[in-house]
Amino acid sequence: MHWKDVDTTHCGVAACARIMGDKWSILILRDIFQGVSRFDDLQRHTGASSAIIAERLKRLCGDGILEKSEYREPGLRPRMQYLLTERGRELRWVIMAMAQFGYENVVAEDDRLVQMVDRESGRPLRLAMVDDTGAPVPDGQIRGIVDEEIASRKPSGAAG
Repeated sequence: MHWKDVDTTHCGVAACARIMGDKWSILILRDIFQGVSRFDDLQRHTGASSAIIAERLKRLCGDGILEKSEYREPGLRPRMQYLLTERGRELRWVIMAMAQFGYENVVAEDDRLVQMVDRESGRPLRLAMVDDTGAPVPDGQIRGIVDEEIASRKPSGAAG
C-alpha cells in the first residue's frame, strides 16, 4: 500500500501539528522548555499579545501539554505559572529537531543562540534515529512503513 492511498485521519504528524498549532504555541513551548513559566515573562519573551498568550496557554493546558501551578511572590497575591506535563515533556524532541534544523539551515553560525551539548563531556549533540539496540541509522536507511492491516480498514483519501 502506498502512502497516497492511506487515510491520514490518524496521522501522527497531523496530531502533533494540531497540538503545537502555530508559531506562538511553538515559541511558548520553546520558552517553557528553557525555564520561562510565568505569563508576563512568556508575553515579553515571545512578543505575542496578552490575548494570544492567554488563548495558547488555555489550549496547551486543555491538550494536556501544560498545567497551571500557583506561586506567590512575598507580599503579592497568588499567581499562576505554567509547567510541562509528562506528555508535554515528550515534545522536547520536536522542539530540539526544529532548533537543529533552524541552526543548521537558516540561522547564520555567528548568530546561533544555543548548542546542545553532553553535560559531562561538553561534546556537541545531534538528534538522530537509532534502532532498538541504540545504534544510529543513516538517513538513507530510514523509511516509514504503513501498517496495511490498520490502513486497509479505513477509507482512502481522507485529509490528515
